[in-house]
Amino acid sequence: MTDIQIIKTILLVVMGFFCISLVVAFLKKESDNIRRALIFGLILAGIYFGLNASKLDRLTWSEIKTHFFPPHMTKYPFTKDETFFDNTTTTRYVFEENLGPTLDLTMDSNGKYFSITDIASVNLVLEYLGLKKVTRGVPELISITGNRLDANQYSWDDYHGAVLIIERGFCRENNNLITRHCIASVAVIRR
Repeated sequence: MTDIQIIKTILLVVMGFFCISLVVAFLKKESDNIRRALIFGLILAGIYFGLNASKLDRLTWSEIKTHFFPPHMTKYPFTKDETFFDNTTTTRYVFEENLGPTLDLTMDSNGKYFSITDIASVNLVLEYLGLKKVTRGVPELISITGNRLDANQYSWDDYHGAVLIIERGFCRENNNLITRHCIASVAVIRR
């Protein structure tokens, strides 16, 4: 059972208790208890039907927050380039300089490389591009290969039958002189 199924089962059991208390309160003609049972029952039913209609796979605070209160998605100008070579299709989305979406990164324990641990910002961008979401974070590719050419790149080798590569860049906002990590490009390689 997934987290969502367990929560839905618990909600059904609690709603059953509220139905029983509603019947008991109705038989005893206790109007205050009838109102309370109806209000709580309706709230729990709303949560149940909201979870039932959602596409959440697992239950985390960030997933719930993003699902029920989706963040405002800024329009990021990009160009899409497709290349075909030797039975390999590469689709590359390149964001304009200094206008890429923000990338949330975490520095590793030795302070040398960055990792993507919170995938919410990545999934938001992938959804904006019309691509499928990732399910886990990854370390910077140079920390795995040791090759300096792999700096600023993050790779998902098991991305829905393809390879997803995100290239990190630095975006400078001219109006307030802030430099932030951002996504410079996204590449999907299908074989």
